[in-house]
Amino acid sequence: MNIIRGGKILKNYSLLEERLNAVENRLAEKSNLASDITQLSQIVSDLANSLADLKQDQQQHVKDITLLKASIKDLRQDVRNDSLRINTITDQRLTGVCALKAKVELINEKLKDNDPAYEHLETLVASCSKSVSDLRKKVNNVEKNLKSRDEKTFADAIKANLREQNIDCEFLRQTPEVFEHQ
Repeated sequence: MNIIRGGKILKNYSLLEERLNAVENRLAEKSNLASDITQLSQIVSDLANSLADLKQDQQQHVKDITLLKASIKDLRQDVRNDSLRINTITDQRLTGVCALKAKVELINEKLKDNDPAYEHLETLVASCSKSVSDLRKKVNNVEKNLKSRDEKTFADAIKANLREQNIDCEFLRQTPEVFEHQ
């Protein structure tokens, strides 16, 4: 097909059409490029905003880390102080336990020294118990064998009975409490 242009016929319309398509493509590419530039500009703006947010987050993290370090330092100091306090209490208790142990050992030694005296006292108590038992038996015998009711007191009756059995009344004067409880 021949195209007339300014009095000239273009024989190669297809060539012209190709050039026109190429120009349109370039214009379309430029239009796409402009849209791509707009999109890239938006992406760069978003990245700049994200970077600003990241910088704020970083500053906040730095503040948090500083506060955390201060808290850790305070916590370590508290742990050290409490550890020292616990050690002091433990030392005081250990000192008290050692002192108590020494006192117990001293008391044990004194008790060992008192053992012979205690054994002697037990022997005396056993002897006195036997004497008291013997006296009770004699009192019972006196009561049974009391021949006369003319005696004024119980002690007089016992003395009379003891005189009959030839027992010294001096022993009775030394232990009057035995007869008072009867």
